[in-house]
This record gives sequence, structure tokens and C-alpha cells, in this order.
Amino acid sequence: MTKFEAHQILDQQKSGLYVAPYKINQALIATGDLGTHEELRSDRVARQIQEQSLRTWGEPCESLVG
Repeated sequence: MTKFEAHQILDQQKSGLYVAPYKINQALIATGDLGTHEELRSDRVARQIQEQSLRTWGEPCESLVG
């Protein structure tokens, strides 16, 4: 699916026509919108977990590494 075709599908959905969910997902992947948001969310969650861990356990020291 080309980006042009993907935009056509998404425009149909916006105008109120029924579009199968799998086609919407394919269109979002083709435009780069679906993967991008998931990666950003994943990075944000990982960063929050790391910050919480540092608050709980403190900075790692050299004696604990390696």
C-alpha cells in the first residue's frame, strides 16, 4: 500500500464511510503513524520505570556492576 492509498483510506474513514479496522491499521502503518506512537509510548514508559528504580534503589555503584 502506498502512502497515497493509505491517505485515501484514512480520508474515507474521516468522512464517515465504514473501513475495516485491519485496513485502518495497514494505512496507519503505511503512513508511519502507528509504529511511531507506539515507540514513543514505549520509550516513555521505560524511562519512567528507570526513574522509579533510581528513586527506590539509588544510583548503581561500581561494586555492583561487573
